[in-house]
Amino acid sequence: MKKIISIISFIVLFSCKEKKEYQLQIIVKNKTNHTLTFKLFPKQEYMSGELYDFSEIGSGHRNTEFQLEANAEMELFIVDELNVEPHTLTQKVFDSIYVTSIYNHHLIKFSPQSVYGYSENLYTENSNWTLEHRNYDLPTNFQKSHVESSDYIFCVFEDKFIK
Repeated sequence: MKKIISIISFIVLFSCKEKKEYQLQIIVKNKTNHTLTFKLFPKQEYMSGELYDFSEIGSGHRNTEFQLEANAEMELFIVDELNVEPHTLTQKVFDSIYVTSIYNHHLIKFSPQSVYGYSENLYTENSNWTLEHRNYDLPTNFQKSHVESSDYIFCVFEDKFIK
C-alpha cells in the first residue's frame, strides 16, 4: 500500500510540475488617438471558413477584421520558432493588411510589394518593429504554463500617415 501511495504521489508531483514554454508573436499597436480598423488578408492555408488560424503553437481562430482603440494592441500570429524576423513571418502568413481610420477617413494598405498611405512598410526588413520580452502565466488543466514571449510590435502612428 505504501508503494502505491508513493507511486501516485510521485506521478502527481511530476505531472503538476510547472514548465516554461517559448513563443514569438507579431503584434500591431494603435498609437493614434482614435480607433483603427484592421482587415487582414491571410494566405489561403491559414484560413478556416471566414476565420484565420492565428497560432502555430495551439489551435485557435480569429476574425480577419477587428478594431483597435487608442493604445490597444492585438497579436496577429504566434509561433514557437524564436529565430524568425517579424517581417518574414508577416510575409509568410498574410498577403496584405489594410488599416482604416473612420476619424479621418484614411486608408493604409500594407503588402510585400508596396505600401499605400503610410511612410513605412511592415513587410520590409527595415520596418520599425520593436522587440519586447514578456512573461505570461497561462493556466492549463493541472498546471500553470510559464511562457516567455518575444513580442515584435509594429506601432501605427498618425504622423506617419501619407495623404
